[in-house]
Amino acid sequence: MSIEKIRPVFGGLYVDRNHSFFVVDFYNDRVLKYDDWNNPQPRVVAGGRNWYYPVNAPNQLHGPHSVFVDEIRDNAMYIGDRNNHRIQKWIQGESFGTTILSNASLPFLPAQFYPLYVQIDENGMIYVPYWSGILRASLLDLKWFVIVGGIERSWELEYTASKLEDPGYFVFDSNFDLFVNELGKDSIWKFSFNASSC
Repeated sequence: MSIEKIRPVFGGLYVDRNHSFFVVDFYNDRVLKYDDWNNPQPRVVAGGRNWYYPVNAPNQLHGPHSVFVDEIRDNAMYIGDRNNHRIQKWIQGESFGTTILSNASLPFLPAQFYPLYVQIDENGMIYVPYWSGILRASLLDLKWFVIVGGIERSWELEYTASKLEDPGYFVFDSNFDLFVNELGKDSIWKFSFNASSC
């Protein structure tokens, strides 16, 4: 397998504390792991086309877009499986993943839910952008809440914001303020943390 055949995408790289790095190969429907910077031969650690299975089978990915490795807990990979409209939890060494978020688990998500990014903080909270906001859940119970944006006014928002248009990459600073790259409007937003809602 040569590196020229790999087609990485935005958000599709993760480097762990052992200096192994994970690359999302969007066009080949897989995640690759390089155990050594000097070794050009990666291993397929998630997905990989197998035409005997439907593209949305638990052992398949379809246009994955991002990967995050939870190094604090179990080294599981969390994969934004974009064209399958789901987030997959994939234990390293396993041959299949488990869906932890899809439009089936949250009815207000559109059928065409294209997760571009996934992030986990040190407290075990997972964050995922969707078409008009950012979702958060604890890895312990996977009860999802909108924390910014969205049109679901029944949810208690931790950040004051109007609807976002295709949020993509986002980061938190040391004050827990949130910075969001809003792809649909070519803008970057800062949302100040509202401690009173916690």
